[in-house]
Amino acid sequence: MDEVKFTHEESDYKIVKPNNKIRKESDAVYAKSYRKAIAEGFFLEAEVDNIIKDRGIRAYNEKERKEIDKEIKDFEIKFNSSSFASFEEGMTAYDRILELRKGLDDLDRAKRELSTQSASIQAENERFSYFVTHCSFTVDNERVWDKVEDYKDDLSELSNKFATEMIHIIYDGTRELMAELEKIRPENVWYKDQELKNLEIEDTESKPAKEHKSKKAKKEALDTTEL
Repeated sequence: MDEVKFTHEESDYKIVKPNNKIRKESDAVYAKSYRKAIAEGFFLEAEVDNIIKDRGIRAYNEKERKEIDKEIKDFEIKFNSSSFASFEEGMTAYDRILELRKGLDDLDRAKRELSTQSASIQAENERFSYFVTHCSFTVDNERVWDKVEDYKDDLSELSNKFATEMIHIIYDGTRELMAELEKIRPENVWYKDQELKNLEIEDTESKPAKEHKSKKAKKEALDTTEL
């Protein structure tokens, strides 16, 4: 996705994918913003683990993570070999591994929340603002905002729309990759295989009925002819 066009309050706009020049310029914006964030007291990404450890969360997380990781890997082996005594047993394992993956994600919640206060995230936010400011245009190719500060001060629906579209442009590829990785997880491959098998069974069961109906129709036709 290199460009998105949309209409807002009867005016037409477009937002384009950041080109190499803008991306290179944004690196300088990131570096400057990062240094500023450090000076203002935002912590380093590496400090997040220490903060969690100081609050007594890390040891619990590590213990829980190892237990969940082991159980997930055990289930993955079963799904890869389809070693279930029945479909019901497989579905029970399927529900369980989804629950485990969610639990693993929940363990990282505290870290994710703290990371939003890190210097690197502040710098990424500044880079994003630079992207939106320099890639937002009217259909006549006029910039919507001349300066980053103008965009950041603009709290209108239009600025939110541009920000949303920029997120789609930048991260759609990542979302597509994550979706593909989700598809090839052992439990999802197994589940898809079970769906296909069920469809084959249904198709096989329906064929005799169709053939029987066909034979009946043929017999009726012959009987009519004899009359």
